[in-house]
This record gives sequence, C-alpha cells and structure tokens, in this order.
Amino acid sequence: SSPDKSKLVRTSREVNDFKPNYVMQSIRNIAGTDRKVVIACLGVAFKPDVEDLRGSPALHIVEGLAKEVNYHLLVVEPNLKKLPNSLSRFNNVQLVSLSEALKAAEVLALLVKHQSFCNINQNQLVGKSIIDTCGVWRDSTTLNFWFKNGYEDKYLDVVRSMQPGDKIAIKSSYTRKRELPFDNKGQ
Repeated sequence: SSPDKSKLVRTSREVNDFKPNYVMQSIRNIAGTDRKVVIACLGVAFKPDVEDLRGSPALHIVEGLAKEVNYHLLVVEPNLKKLPNSLSRFNNVQLVSLSEALKAAEVLALLVKHQSFCNINQNQLVGKSIIDTCGVWRDSTTLNFWFKNGYEDKYLDVVRSMQPGDKIAIKSSYTRKRELPFDNKGQ
C-alpha cells in the first residue's frame, strides 16, 4: 500500500470522526448550557429515509447532547416507533412527531435529510435557532427565519420576536449574489 494513500485515508477518517463533535459543539454554542432549552433533533438514522441506526453520526450527536441536563431533546425520526435503547435511558429525551417538535423547540438541529423534513413550511422555522447539517434550508430565499452561527449575538432576542410577514433588512451582497429584488426606497 502506498504511504500517500494511507495518509489520505487516515486524514479522511479524522475529518469524518470530528464532524459529529463539531455539530454537537455548534448546538451547545447556540443553546448554551446555563438554562433549560428545548432542542428538536430531526433524524437519527444512518442515512435519509431508512430506519437503520448502525454507525449513525446523528445518533452519536443526540446521545452526546442527552448528557446535558438542561437540554430537553425532542427526537423526530419518522422511521422509528420508539427511541433506541441508547436514548431511552435518558429522562430528558423523547420521541415526538415533527409537528410537536416544531411547536415546542427553540433550537432545531436538522441531522438527517429525511424527505419529510425537506417539506417543512418555512414559516414554522420563524424565531428558531437552526443548525442545518444537510443544507436543506441554507439557500432559502424566504429569509423569514434566523440561522444562528454559534457566536455571541446581542440581537438574538429581537430576531426571535419576529413574526411571519415582518419586514427585515437583508445584506445587499446576499441579494445581489442570488439575484433577488431589493428596493430600500433610498433608505
């Protein structure tokens, strides 16, 4: 075997092993750890639209978050009827429907790109902090929900108070890049 290939394989493995920890830390940065937070974890399967959990990075993420006592985790997995054993031992984790999770959660973590998650009405995302690991909502032009970046944000309370239909200012480079209409009437 070639030394260059084995180095590439090792580096790939290190990157892939790091990703779930990075997502966990991103969720912790958004949710904080000093208060009770309801987090919806959308998907725990190994890949979209299957029920197989073996080797699932999403399951690993939820297991790690379940150890945080201030987190109440709402797991949405359309292909399961009950929580896996690794999660059922935690009192702060429950399996719920997508509609229940969207109503109750402050933070949404899209972990698996199940088809049912791709069809969410984006008005239901307003005021939520979002971690989209699959890119489902990243390029939305609706722009009536907030993507939290994990950094300290002094305007988060204002953003969370927004309602569907509220007018917002959009960074002009975003609109130009996506060829969106933008008229600020000289203001």
